[in-house]
Amino acid sequence: MKKCYMCSSEAKTREHFPPKALFPKGANLQLWTVPSCINHNNKKSGDDQYFLTQIVMNMSREGNLARERFIESIAPHFEKSPKFREMIARNSKNVGPGKRAYLVDVSRMYSVMDGICHAIVFRKYGKNLPTQDFRIQHEFCNFVSDDTSRDKYVSNWIAQFDQLVAEHSWAMDADAADKISEEVYSYKIMAPAGLDASITIEHLFYGGFKVISLLTHKEVSASIRNALQIEL
Repeated sequence: MKKCYMCSSEAKTREHFPPKALFPKGANLQLWTVPSCINHNNKKSGDDQYFLTQIVMNMSREGNLARERFIESIAPHFEKSPKFREMIARNSKNVGPGKRAYLVDVSRMYSVMDGICHAIVFRKYGKNLPTQDFRIQHEFCNFVSDDTSRDKYVSNWIAQFDQLVAEHSWAMDADAADKISEEVYSYKIMAPAGLDASITIEHLFYGGFKVISLLTHKEVSASIRNALQIEL
């Protein structure tokens, strides 16, 4: 019996990752898939659409692929679903000439990124991520908040992470999904001890929307905290 990449239930279908919604319709691409139960495939399409909307609105520039995806997929969806359009626009505000800031439901973004991380682990190791052993955290590097101290902290953290990647590039595995006119999605994964220790994944959407996922091994994290307490 094939097992679902997320929950180990019987897999009766296959899930695309990253979400198929990120790619142009009818592109006939050979995208990555993992075995999936119905619950972790069909029932997440709403979050996939929300995820795509937030990314392409952030990355849309004249003539780029993100703008094309907005015109092809998001604009028609706004027309068909006024409730979805109103939900996206709710609590938005002007932040400058021709610029608007939108409130992001981070929990929905997390839901999609969790799925992508689980799929990458399944693709790499042929087994599920043992969720009882890991805590998952995502940093959306392109998003900003009203808390300038938080944004400064995230910027410094990203700079430190980029330096870590540069110094340990030998430990990074990288891959990219099928390319259209631009690269839709690529990732780098640093997992020197496999599933026995923490894992870091850097995701890049449309060549510029970066997400860093920390899959922190709970036992390793606890041992570090205990060591620090002893030193103190």
